[in-house]
Amino acid sequence: MKGYKLLKKLQHLLDAEYREQVVRRESLKKVLKKLRKRRDALQQALERAETDKERRLIREQMDIIKVQREKGLTLLSELKQRQD
Repeated sequence: MKGYKLLKKLQHLLDAEYREQVVRRESLKKVLKKLRKRRDALQQALERAETDKERRLIREQMDIIKVQREKGLTLLSELKQRQD
């Protein structure tokens, strides 16, 4: 009976960890989607920008978003590998 209870506790812990990773992956996907939409909006704004100063500021924001998305995609792939 003691071994059965320990196995049950272990199963609950592992299930909780798995659920936590799933929730984390889903929230990360939402953030990446928002960043992609923001990047696309900035691309359109860059095409409409009239001055060099505006273009430079938009490009800086796009560079920041690019780095953030790369980090997020790397983390997402790591989470998928842990899950499999």
